[in-house]
Amino acid sequence: MSLRNTCCKLTAPLLTPIFKGFQKDKIIILMYHRILNLSFNFSFDEALISATPQSFETQMSYLKNKYEVINFNDLHSIVLHKEKIQRPKVIITFDDGYLDNYLYAYPILKRYRLPALIFLTTDYIEGKRKLFWWDEVAYLIKQTKETYIEIDKIGSYFLDSPALKKATITKIQSIFKKITEEEKNKAMDRLRNTCQVETNCLEKMFLSWEQVKEMSKDNISFGAHTCSHVIASKVSLAKAKEEIVCSKKIIEEQINQEVKVFAYPNGKKDDYNQEIIKILQENKFHYAVLTIDGLNSVESIAKNPYTLRRVGLRSYDHLDYLKLQLCGALVKARKIRDTFFNKERVL
Repeated sequence: MSLRNTCCKLTAPLLTPIFKGFQKDKIIILMYHRILNLSFNFSFDEALISATPQSFETQMSYLKNKYEVINFNDLHSIVLHKEKIQRPKVIITFDDGYLDNYLYAYPILKRYRLPALIFLTTDYIEGKRKLFWWDEVAYLIKQTKETYIEIDKIGSYFLDSPALKKATITKIQSIFKKITEEEKNKAMDRLRNTCQVETNCLEKMFLSWEQVKEMSKDNISFGAHTCSHVIASKVSLAKAKEEIVCSKKIIEEQINQEVKVFAYPNGKKDDYNQEIIKILQENKFHYAVLTIDGLNSVESIAKNPYTLRRVGLRSYDHLDYLKLQLCGALVKARKIRDTFFNKERVL
């Protein structure tokens, strides 16, 4: 067990009751990506694996017994009627639309009769795109036979060990999140040419519309996550609007239900702005979610419905970590840390 999980195991029984009052009026939005067993030779971005099927079931069992799990329609009613809530409520979300959401998460959600929302990136749902750029970066670096690469505006890297490859993947992904979409596409082309790895024969990784329709009739709702996963602030406003509006329209046409919730790709403070929020308002989105850690009060949701915070999970997070996130202990600890070190708050 890692030091982090050991600390969580020791502190969760103590802190969870102490912070019970802090969370009583909160809406806690959980953020998952992939539900998958991580194999030794996993070829894609392992950071996107939020839980194994076994740990996900453990988490859902805990939520079923300890919390009220709601959907965004329930949330809208709470906000609209200014309801006072005495028991914290949880919303379960997934980003991107990976196939394993259907194969592994959906059966578990059905078993526990829990609602959830999946944010779809529509170009990947039986569409023209086969790999998200972060998965392709990981695949190219992991599969290349090159032991050293040097790429203009990306840097030079030694690749002669798994640890060096892992560090390279993280570094390149970090660079790509900070540059414009046009710059990223050009950099991806240079990376492909350098690594010389074939990606045309990869197995299907994303949901089909048939699976989306099936889930939409069975307690799973869907939100928009753009068409191609562009970071809205890194493209022109016209392009951002096209990506947001088109993804909403496509999903609505497929499932015959109104799409009211949006997830910002990447979802950090620099990935959206007031102009993008205005686009969401004009196109009848009720809410938008970030990837920034934090809990939401009903009052804060009413005031800022387009900047909702979520609690993210990784495959190595034990149930005790989730307990500390849900009760707000980790949120409070980060506030203290950032104040002490004079860091900008990103909770």
